[in-house]
Amino acid sequence: MQTAEKLRSSYDIELDMPTRSRENLKVLRSVKNTSVKQTPKVSVNSSRQKYKLLFVGILTFAMFMTLIYRYNLINAKNLENLKIQKEYEKIKAEVSLAQIELERRVSLSTIEAYAKQKLGMQKPTKSQIIYIDTRKFEENIQ
Repeated sequence: MQTAEKLRSSYDIELDMPTRSRENLKVLRSVKNTSVKQTPKVSVNSSRQKYKLLFVGILTFAMFMTLIYRYNLINAKNLENLKIQKEYEKIKAEVSLAQIELERRVSLSTIEAYAKQKLGMQKPTKSQIIYIDTRKFEENIQ
């Protein structure tokens, strides 16, 4: 029985290892835990997060710049459109003035006055009027 008690005292029943080994294991675990906290894996995760954050930042910046670029293009087209509309209105006003001037110049009274004064023309008398029978032409056409 002494050997059984000796065995119980020198071995931990729960772990089936010597008591000294159990204490060594606790020390090793504490050393491992501290070394795990200082391993580069944590910095790799941190560097990955930094890269992801940098990537998201660059992507956001690029999208923002694209948005500003497109907004500027739209503004440029709107300005060009306004210039063209102003030019169109100006030309439209010029055309309207030209039509008014044309109507003024083409009026019958103006033409008649020009013909009488500059060209010496007059209205025909009854002796100057010759009538033509168009029935002959109509029969030939049909």
